[in-house]
Amino acid sequence: MNFSSRKFIWIAFLFLAPATAEAHSDLRLGPFGAGILHPIETLPHLLVLIALGLLLGRRPPFRLAPLLGIFAPVAAAAMLLTLADHAAPVPAWHTPAFAVVLGVALASRRMTAPREDAFLLAMAAVFLGLDSGFTNPSALLVAKVLFGNWVCLLVIIGYVAFYTSLLPPRPWTPRAFRVAGSWIVAIGLLALILSLRAAP
Repeated sequence: MNFSSRKFIWIAFLFLAPATAEAHSDLRLGPFGAGILHPIETLPHLLVLIALGLLLGRRPPFRLAPLLGIFAPVAAAAMLLTLADHAAPVPAWHTPAFAVVLGVALASRRMTAPREDAFLLAMAAVFLGLDSGFTNPSALLVAKVLFGNWVCLLVIIGYVAFYTSLLPPRPWTPRAFRVAGSWIVAIGLLALILSLRAAP
């Protein structure tokens, strides 16, 4: 293992620090800014978003309809469910486990069918939406935080998918997807192990 690989692994470990929806409590950038930052600061969320973007973008041209027609409304509904007192949060290990599943799909040689992509989008929306709950006495503040979070989810997936779809059809392109998927699996497994160890 060379120096750059070791350095990357250490950086990954730094990002594996336990992160929960309480990250929303940092409102120094305002409620909307806190919502924007939450998916970026939560490694399992970021892994899921990047993996989904790569999966959607590896079959050009990138189509925005599944993202807006499936992921967007399901994620919004899941976030609204977090406002209910009886809504149970997603266990911490579910999101990194789903990131591993997406990484395996990306690392495999098999292309996912459009119906499979739709199912993965819906599942990701449920996991990420329910895992983004935020508690605050101010309903307006909570709405701004969740809206910023929702926007960030769509932007990350959309940008990753769009620019991935612009990759030239070269022999190295499928190999690059498999390498990216393998890294997502490896980091997701580390996050999954840490979340299971931290579970009561």
